[in-house]
Amino acid sequence: MNPGVIYLYSLFVLLVYAGGLRRSGLPGWLVEKLCGKRERISLTLLVIFSFLLSPIFLGFELLSHYRFLDIEKRKKTILFSSVVSGSIVLPIGNMRNLYVFSYLHYLHPENPPGLSPFLPLIYLYSFLLVIHLVLAWILGGNEKVRFSSPQRVRWQEIVFSGFILLFTIPYMTGRLHFPGYIVLTGILIFAFVSRETLKLTRWEFLLSAPFAIVISFILARFPLNLPTPFEFAASSILPWLFSSTLLSFVLSSPMVNFTHLLFGLSCGSLAGGINLFEYRRLKFEIDLRILLPVYILSLIFSLIILLLF
Repeated sequence: MNPGVIYLYSLFVLLVYAGGLRRSGLPGWLVEKLCGKRERISLTLLVIFSFLLSPIFLGFELLSHYRFLDIEKRKKTILFSSVVSGSIVLPIGNMRNLYVFSYLHYLHPENPPGLSPFLPLIYLYSFLLVIHLVLAWILGGNEKVRFSSPQRVRWQEIVFSGFILLFTIPYMTGRLHFPGYIVLTGILIFAFVSRETLKLTRWEFLLSAPFAIVISFILARFPLNLPTPFEFAASSILPWLFSSTLLSFVLSSPMVNFTHLLFGLSCGSLAGGINLFEYRRLKFEIDLRILLPVYILSLIFSLIILLLF
């Protein structure tokens, strides 16, 4: 099966799951509860919150609520960077990881690798968590953070999204094969998804799937064979010009070192704050004075980890 097709269905399921939580109001309600304290404390809590929730494909929802925080641009950039950095550690954290996971599933349909290719990213994840906590504590002030979009929680959608996540976990860990994932999630969505949830789902992100299908079809016949140092360099630097999700389509191949590719894409995702098409619709303001140092530190740390291991 074409890896782009695996990616298409997996992305469809995750978008419906995120749409359910969006309608439930839970992410916004939690953001609201973390506000109202001194800015330094609220920023620190929101950074931790971002690193906990963005790995389960909630980055878009968090950013859509962070837009309503009454804080400076550079402090919003810390939250943006924490969401992007936190999403790197799991296959379902973001669209580029999801495609790499789908491609690995395509390469090993009988024995999918599950989480193992993503486990080394825990070092970078932990490093970036510390960096963002330090930034939040240093730059945070003493005034209270105000949140201008109060939320109401709907429990039915929380239960629905929880079941989708419950079925996604064994698929993500390699214990459930793709056909079984289609059956379980397909029945659940068909039987229980509401029309209101479908209206709130961010379907525009599915536009990446046709590109994935076409590019993977072409590269199956004309695969790229970049030397290992260039895999990391291309995936970490080119996102200043192109989408890191698009690069994940182009650079994935049977001959690639996926550890180097995942580290490069994770660093490059910070550069994607400028060009990454996923975030443009959110119109999130970015301060390069914050984002660029975090990007450079992530590059240096990733190179050290790759050289050591």
